[in-house]
Amino acid sequence: MSNYLLETVKEASNVKVHPRSQLKQVVGSGEGMSGIVVELDSIPTEVPLDYLLIQIGAEPQTCWLEKDLELDKKGYILTDRDLPMGKWPVEKTSRPPLRFETSMPGVFTGGDVHSDSPNRMSCAIGEGAALAVSVYQFLTLVDRQIQ
Repeated sequence: MSNYLLETVKEASNVKVHPRSQLKQVVGSGEGMSGIVVELDSIPTEVPLDYLLIQIGAEPQTCWLEKDLELDKKGYILTDRDLPMGKWPVEKTSRPPLRFETSMPGVFTGGDVHSDSPNRMSCAIGEGAALAVSVYQFLTLVDRQIQ
């Protein structure tokens, strides 16, 4: 979390932080959310609230991908122009990788696990929109190969 956001949260009287807790349930109806159930120290606790912000941390949880995708030194997923030489199977695909395409053809990534991402929601939204264009291009290529 950014330092300015941490300071703002610390100073806010109407914000309560539950570090190392697990969100178990969102409580509410079709009218909206009325609270949550969190597990704090293995004890389920219902917390009434109107808004919820989930901060999951700044470390990529990608170690399970290291055998299949190229990752940078910090564990973020490398894509297209950032892939090391020889890590894109050009002989198999006969094309360069599309924008946001990983070292595995047809697998795309963006947002917080993407290498060199600024880890901001607005950036993730923009990358998601651009990524959708690349996925469309990929599906068009696949469709042409089938026909």
